[in-house]
Amino acid sequence: MKKNFKILLVNPWVTDFSLYDFWIKPLGLLVLGSILKREGFKVFLLDFLDRHNPFFREKLGEKDLKKIKDKSFSTGKFPSKEIEKPSLLKDIKRKYKIYGWYEDILRDYLKNFDNFDYILITSGMTYWYPGIRKTIDFLKEFYPQSIYILGGRYVFLCREHAEKNFYDTIIIYERKIKNILEKLSKIMDVEINIEKYLKRDNICFDIYFDYPILKHFAILRSFGCPFSCSYCVSNLLFPEFYELGDEKIIDEIERINKIKGAKDLAFYDDALLYPKEKFKNFLKKLIEKNLDIRIHTPNAIHARYIDEEMAYLLKKANFKTIRIGFETINEKKLEKNWSKKLTLKHFEDAITNLSKAGFDEIGAYILIGTEEDDFDEIMKSYEYLYNKKIKIYPAQFSPVPSTNFFDKDTDPLLSNKSLYFKGNKDIGFELYEKIKDFAKILNKNIKENFSFKELMKKFFNKKF
Repeated sequence: MKKNFKILLVNPWVTDFSLYDFWIKPLGLLVLGSILKREGFKVFLLDFLDRHNPFFREKLGEKDLKKIKDKSFSTGKFPSKEIEKPSLLKDIKRKYKIYGWYEDILRDYLKNFDNFDYILITSGMTYWYPGIRKTIDFLKEFYPQSIYILGGRYVFLCREHAEKNFYDTIIIYERKIKNILEKLSKIMDVEINIEKYLKRDNICFDIYFDYPILKHFAILRSFGCPFSCSYCVSNLLFPEFYELGDEKIIDEIERINKIKGAKDLAFYDDALLYPKEKFKNFLKKLIEKNLDIRIHTPNAIHARYIDEEMAYLLKKANFKTIRIGFETINEKKLEKNWSKKLTLKHFEDAITNLSKAGFDEIGAYILIGTEEDDFDEIMKSYEYLYNKKIKIYPAQFSPVPSTNFFDKDTDPLLSNKSLYFKGNKDIGFELYEKIKDFAKILNKNIKENFSFKELMKKFFNKKF
């Protein structure tokens, strides 16, 4: 059969308590769509989270435009509206919102498109599934005859739940490109040159050129992670650590940067700096291109790989946002739970090397929201980083389905990081929220010489 199908790629609405655009893009969907486009299908993109789209922005009033305006490095707030909380979340004292394009604007936008043969929808965080449900129900008003196909992280990790709640879609659970393409080939009854895309140099990001305006883009140099942290799902999603070709990725970065003018690039690798010497060679090749880009690492990078040369190359390549996985000052806990990937010496050496290279703003993630949390220990971690002039970013623990931290019969809504579902009950939701907010206070005062103890006493309004 000829490949004359019209395919709509959809990055759906997100339902959550918070969401911020730290260079977010639906990478898996974009790679798959790029392959289908090269195979001759008529492929269209509908990204509900594209806050830079001119059609969407032209429909907004001044108040809404101000709300979603760009902050540093083209980051910013997504458009959102408060919606009713699911019953499981009714006791959480935060507003529950739907993030993405407003319905009335989407209705106007979709008037420009006829029917699609297939609508492919991706899924991200497992607790975002209500947004996917709303997306499918909304699209079915316009395209009731289309065949809906759902894939991504949520359906892979929550198969039984997805089967129950998305009975009206074809669900693709596979994670490997080969298996996904085989499934699509069977569903559509067409031939796809699958072997071609098993070669890493044929993976591409063509769909980025379908964004009318592209200020930032995300990319992956590798899939998976060499570590096996007990709380992380990376090894389930990608059992084998797999690198893409350096020359190919650099070509894609250059192409997107020069043709679309996107200046902010985020790497979302789970282990960006690994293997260390190979990544140094990658940076050297990237530096030779002399591209007008700013590079960010919203996912934590590993301190143990940041020697003097690595720090210098990161600076030379114009990395702007550096986030290091610190997690806790408790080295016994690091060794026991977090795959022995970090020691305080690793961290301190990395900070020294980054500072020597000229980085004057470095951030570190501290994990909060686990059963083993101790308030005093968290404060010691905060104090340690504050005294070293390192910005503190609390990483709220999200117990991921399919790991030992989450019962498979539990509703994925409870895996939301904002619930502290697996947190220390003696700390409780309100104090956890204050712990998170205290980090903002420390970050604001990081260049001052205020005493940590005094700031802590003033903020929590009690003696410690």
